[in-house]
Amino acid sequence: MKQQMSATRSKCLCVCAIYINNGQPAETFVGFHEVKSAKGKALFQLVLDVLHKMELRIEDVVGQCYDGASNMSGKEKGVATRVQEVAPKAIYVHCYGHLLNLALQDRLQENTVIRNALGVVQSIQNFFNTPKQENVLRSVHMPDIDPTPYNPYIKLKSLSETSWSCRWEAVKAVEQQPERILLALIELSKEKDVKTFVDAKGLVKAMLEFPFILGLHALKVIFSNTNALARYLQGHDVDVMTAKTTCDATLETLKKCREKICFLSFGKKPEKLQQI
Repeated sequence: MKQQMSATRSKCLCVCAIYINNGQPAETFVGFHEVKSAKGKALFQLVLDVLHKMELRIEDVVGQCYDGASNMSGKEKGVATRVQEVAPKAIYVHCYGHLLNLALQDRLQENTVIRNALGVVQSIQNFFNTPKQENVLRSVHMPDIDPTPYNPYIKLKSLSETSWSCRWEAVKAVEQQPERILLALIELSKEKDVKTFVDAKGLVKAMLEFPFILGLHALKVIFSNTNALARYLQGHDVDVMTAKTTCDATLETLKKCREKICFLSFGKKPEKLQQI
């Protein structure tokens, strides 16, 4: 049996059990369990209690999967170590989805252009996060700048605080409709309300600056190519060999994006933006 757990900020433990049923792997959501302490000792005791209620023995556990938090995977006092003390066969595996999230977070936070672009994306969502201003965005008149039909309105989304791989939806909502957003901001910059005027003007300026356009293109390349990998790693049918193959393919794709022809496309401001 494989035990999979994750502790949340609300001090709630999610427990899932993966096991073999009639020769086939199966996964069961055991439940959310409130914890009084997020320390490894308390979480380990909760694991024992959950298994006891399910009439299962801790000694039969052969695998465990957590994130990299010290209370879960710490070598001395983490849950993984405590479980292995009573169940030596319970091999610990750092959640692959969490590893991908950490890799994206570490690399993207180090880049000023990327970090600032994400900040603008979040600021855009914050600005339009009112019924009045979202309605302007939704109903803005789209001029016939070129014969190509515009994409329909896409609801803006907030950046995920913890899962960087899930930030693609928020970035995509801006990347796919910059003209609509800019026209809505220009319309709202005519408002008499000082804060609305200042915020709208500031966002128009930020969106038309080259660093933001470059950062948005880079985020599109990175997130669009890692999104499928993130979804697979969090799926029910994940296996080690396919995960490795998918990871290698993602890395190769990202390496090809470093080629000159791909990089040159970053510096081209969309034609429709040039006409606004």
